[in-house]
Amino acid sequence: MMLLPACERSEPPPASPPDGSQAVTQEPSEENESEGELLTEGWTENRRHFRKWREEIREMHQDFDRVIFDLENGAEEKTGTEEKETVKLEWIDKETEEVLFTIRDIEVFDWEKQIFKLSLEADRKLNEWGKSSNLPIRPYSLNDSEGTIYDGEIYIVPCSRPSIGPSIWLKDLGMHGKTLNPPLYQISKGWREDLRFSDRLKSSLEKAGVLGTIEIPEEK
Repeated sequence: MMLLPACERSEPPPASPPDGSQAVTQEPSEENESEGELLTEGWTENRRHFRKWREEIREMHQDFDRVIFDLENGAEEKTGTEEKETVKLEWIDKETEEVLFTIRDIEVFDWEKQIFKLSLEADRKLNEWGKSSNLPIRPYSLNDSEGTIYDGEIYIVPCSRPSIGPSIWLKDLGMHGKTLNPPLYQISKGWREDLRFSDRLKSSLEKAGVLGTIEIPEEK
């Protein structure tokens, strides 16, 4: 943007007081001068104004973040992806201690139905793990930062043996009323007590921002 030169104008001389004494010209104070700051032809002076305005805008944004988002100076609001990185939630093969999938692999978790959706890459790895097993059922542990939330079993192939803890079926053949297709999986309760609705699990899912609703289409 080109700056136009300021128009020059001549100021009339100050009027002399009636008693003949010399008039005193009052210089503008720094405070008054700052209130009427305008751009000039000099780039150095203009740059000083720009820096001051930038600082005022920065302070205004900090006040806004502190009041609206309760953030301190320099802090940033975390996104869902960033929140996932801070939450520890892992499904682990109890025999090999291999991590099968984590909270970062879950896209949506329906708390009421206990159905979750894995990312395509995590779903592929989970099924490859299942194909490499020579057993129909494998035990797993669900762990968070405090330790084990509960132990359960993963059914690699359909089996009539009831699960002791919460179970996950890799091949769901309509055992739960509706057939689920990967990457959707349901956690079923064991034949003992129902351990699925753990407060620690729900808290982790809430922090990670993955709680939601999953609609299963009706069987045709």
